[in-house]
Amino acid sequence: MRRLREQTNNQDHATRQQTGATMYDAERIIGAKFRALREEHGWTQADVSDRLAALGVPLHQTNVAKLEKGRRPLRVAEAFALAQVFGMPPAAVFYMPTDGLTVDMEYATMRLFELDSEARERRQELIEKIDAAIDYQAEVEYQRMTFINAVRSAGVEVDK
Repeated sequence: MRRLREQTNNQDHATRQQTGATMYDAERIIGAKFRALREEHGWTQADVSDRLAALGVPLHQTNVAKLEKGRRPLRVAEAFALAQVFGMPPAAVFYMPTDGLTVDMEYATMRLFELDSEARERRQELIEKIDAAIDYQAEVEYQRMTFINAVRSAGVEVDK
């Protein structure tokens, strides 16, 4: 039993190490994407730092360098600010390819804007359908209560 527990613990440890390594790979890949975008725009790391500061997200040039190398985690506010600096939807960085960024990035940005627009339209349609269902339910409940009151007025006891 002890040997089985040790074997299970070793497997769990190996799985955690593999998962952790994968997450650090993701940080490194996203950092490389931001570096590629920065270089595509012809900006220095200091330029990116200045642009972030103008948005109220101070990030020193050395931290920009660490992000690009995957040596520093990317915070949510920084991801949103970086997306704004590069003129893209925040989710674009997670889906954009790492090779051939210039052409693919234009397509990815356009496609994400289209999908965002479609999602807003679908949400609005859903809200309208929910409102209609609520109105219908309210009308049915009103008719039910009106009927119960009419029956009670006639002197008949009605269970709710």
